[in-house]
Amino acid sequence: SVPGATNPAAVVATPGLLPVTVDHEQNNPLRIFSLSLMFALVFLRVSAFHQVQTVVMGVNLRLLYVVGIPAILGTLLCGGLPRAFRRSPAYYWTGYFIWMVLACPSSTWSGDSVRKTVLPYLRTNLIMLFLVAGLIIGWKECRSLMRCFAWSAVGSLLVARLFQRNADRFALEFGTVSNANDFAAHLLFCLPFLYWVVLTSKSIALRLICLAGIAYGILIILQTGSRGGLLALTAVIIALMCWGSTMQRLALLVIVPIGCIGMVAALPHQTLNRILSFSSDEKDVSAEAMLSSGQRKYLLQKSVEYALEHPVFGVGPGQFPNYEGKHNQVIGTHGTFHETHNSFTEAASECGIPAFLLMVAGLVSSFRIFYSIFKKARKRKDCPDIRDAMLCTMLCMVGFIVAITFLNFAYFFYQPLLGGWAIAAYFGTKEEFAKRDRVAQLLAVQPNQIGRASCRERV
Repeated sequence: SVPGATNPAAVVATPGLLPVTVDHEQNNPLRIFSLSLMFALVFLRVSAFHQVQTVVMGVNLRLLYVVGIPAILGTLLCGGLPRAFRRSPAYYWTGYFIWMVLACPSSTWSGDSVRKTVLPYLRTNLIMLFLVAGLIIGWKECRSLMRCFAWSAVGSLLVARLFQRNADRFALEFGTVSNANDFAAHLLFCLPFLYWVVLTSKSIALRLICLAGIAYGILIILQTGSRGGLLALTAVIIALMCWGSTMQRLALLVIVPIGCIGMVAALPHQTLNRILSFSSDEKDVSAEAMLSSGQRKYLLQKSVEYALEHPVFGVGPGQFPNYEGKHNQVIGTHGTFHETHNSFTEAASECGIPAFLLMVAGLVSSFRIFYSIFKKARKRKDCPDIRDAMLCTMLCMVGFIVAITFLNFAYFFYQPLLGGWAIAAYFGTKEEFAKRDRVAQLLAVQPNQIGRASCRERV
């Protein structure tokens, strides 16, 4: 039975077989056009090509607005907003933004919080969740998003190759992640999607190119001298050992020791010394690294202290540096005026403990969706593509979350983007699982008359 055309989705039933949901928006030209703009926006944000364009041409063409505004309008007109609110990540990240707004009146500098933190977060970051979750329909489009992430990783590596800043530690000449530690976290977000191409591509040449890109990206992470990046990279390796196949685990047992030897050989002594300096008791410890660790420890203590002193709304979105600088005497008569260097205490101290809880809930809910899909796909022989996509996304989340524990990423676009991807993946794989169940049923009912290919066509 097929409901009326006014329904956004219809259930097509065949006697004795599983019903299949058909979304009438799937062939909507406006949605398809908006979807293309959304992919362009994701590529620009993750690869930072819009910033490259500004630097190279000397003029800002506002590419984010060119593709972003029509994509937002298309999402609204196609009913994408209600689609985005079908799973919990949308509620958590929307709640996180609402709490940021509520924290502004009591902020130590309300105008600065609104102008520099809250409005930019809504305009350029939170919308990523609604665009991805509201426009993607079906597993085929989910795969397109994975390819978009992979191309973004390639773009990030090209930016790293062309715009490296001359310094002891690898860093970029410009951009929102030009800082060495920030760029390490960015690569930890991107590289797992290149690994997805390695797992799924039928082209041996393409696999080798992507493996080379991953190796180059890991080298850059190490060259940044980021100790948080090293810990995050270690966490990714442990996660792959836990969730990967037997072949992947055996490969790691071979690759990791070789990689450690290569790291010692390829990295400058100063960078290697810094990245391995975790305690002042160690021999030949990096003085700069220990100074950084002492400062980070101080900022962590202050951020926890302010979160407990202002548990409801914090000191104001984006205002930790100003508040700390004015209320301490660390450098002469003032504080350090530095950010927290911890995304979670950044949210807690600036927007209150409820914002911290909403941030954690948004990340956990997204990860739970990916993991539940991964477990379901891993049990099926006909879903290796879904299993590999979820595995690489989980590796992305593990590395990224560990990295931002030492960085100021509380108001970046990555987290809402992952939330939108989780919602899209949930419904895209749900429909795909039903389709493949239907194929299996057709094969079971008519094994001699229907081949697998024709079954898929009938579905």
